[in-house]
Amino acid sequence: MSEYEENVKLNRERHALVEKDKREEFIDKLIMPALPDYKKAFARPRVSDIVDKFIGRDMDTLSVLQYAAENKRFDEFMDKLEEHYYNNIRCVAPEARMVLEWPGGKRAEYFFIECYVHLGIKPQKKK
Repeated sequence: MSEYEENVKLNRERHALVEKDKREEFIDKLIMPALPDYKKAFARPRVSDIVDKFIGRDMDTLSVLQYAAENKRFDEFMDKLEEHYYNNIRCVAPEARMVLEWPGGKRAEYFFIECYVHLGIKPQKKK
């Protein structure tokens, strides 16, 4: 790995909301068990890859994938996440994805809200 690639990797991890080992643990304990056995081997590296690509919104990505796996809609939402990444936020810096006042942050926020709506998850009302 070149020095540039190493710096990019370190910069991305600095903006992760969930540490790498905790992300991997979440995937292993909460997403993989919800998938059929025949999908697990192919899905595991794919999940890690997309969560790593969504650094800055990694917590949202894990959450959507967990709900999708539990609702038997994993493939559909994996495809949505990959498409959204490549078409909308691939060139948006991880720190910019976190700022709702910036276009990259707004696009990411709206995307995740849309995912939750399509998964049938409603916000909790405050008491």
